[in-house]
Amino acid sequence: MDSMLERRTLLKLGAAAAATLGMGIDLASAQEKPKRGGTLTIGRNHDADTLYPGRSTGLSAIATNLLVYDGLVLHDFQMKIRPALAERWEVSPDGLTWTFYLKKGVKFHCGAPLTALDVKDHFDRWIDPKEAFPTRAKVASLAETRVVDDHTVICKLKNPTLVFLNNISQTEWSYASIPHARHVAQYGQDYGVVPASVCGTGPYKLKEWAKDDRMELVRHEGYSWGSPAYENTSAPWVDRIVFRTLPEDAARAAELETGGIDLDVDVSPQHIGRLEGKGVKVTSIPRLSSNHIGFNMEKDVFKDVRVRKAVAHAVNRQEIVQFVMKGQADV
Repeated sequence: MDSMLERRTLLKLGAAAAATLGMGIDLASAQEKPKRGGTLTIGRNHDADTLYPGRSTGLSAIATNLLVYDGLVLHDFQMKIRPALAERWEVSPDGLTWTFYLKKGVKFHCGAPLTALDVKDHFDRWIDPKEAFPTRAKVASLAETRVVDDHTVICKLKNPTLVFLNNISQTEWSYASIPHARHVAQYGQDYGVVPASVCGTGPYKLKEWAKDDRMELVRHEGYSWGSPAYENTSAPWVDRIVFRTLPEDAARAAELETGGIDLDVDVSPQHIGRLEGKGVKVTSIPRLSSNHIGFNMEKDVFKDVRVRKAVAHAVNRQEIVQFVMKGQADV
């Protein structure tokens, strides 16, 4: 069945908050130069369930992990693979051996240095059936990870694939972000759930977490190894990022109006018209995914292509875009 490509809409109070971040923001489009300091408060409709990379497919967990951790590589704004924790990499002619050379001087939030053992530990757990990562399919082609030395790690594949780098990119859902192996071993199943357990190399570190209410991240002061994909590769400009969990769309809209939050990353289309013109800037960004209704092909009725076509023709997608999504989607 054809799907609708939804547009993610951000609402923010002025450009200052976006410019202040300085990480992952197109500064050329900002109206003000970034200034060090301040707090960016973000509203979201649900909290993260865990901050263990790869153990959650929830968008709140993914968004937080992009700030708390780094991956080996990431996508830039033109969707090109760029260095992150790995300053460079090589692939063998047969496509089965990937060698990553890690940046030196990278430190976790606890002060421990990043080594190839941390990468191997995460990738080993990621592919281990006993660990039961819900995202394990992303690395189905990975056979094993070997450590050469502290700053060199090798990934051996079962078969060549064109999407290996894509699937271990930090910005491909943050599943390949690297946690501190010692913390993971120490906390076990509590890693990513107990606030004290969370330890990455990212530009922000977790300070406080009141589940389903409020999460506070603070700047990683020693951060200096940001990807060249970003204009600012050092510690971010803003002091703190506060995530507030506000499940109701109307509540987040009201908080935007009153200044209780600076940004809503997933506003309901129904509130856009009311908020525009009230000091709230609306930015609409095309998503790289689609919302769709799928058929359970185990059901006999849906095995008949004529039935599937009938259902598809019966759904007026243009009316959904116009009246439900208020124009914030493409058929």
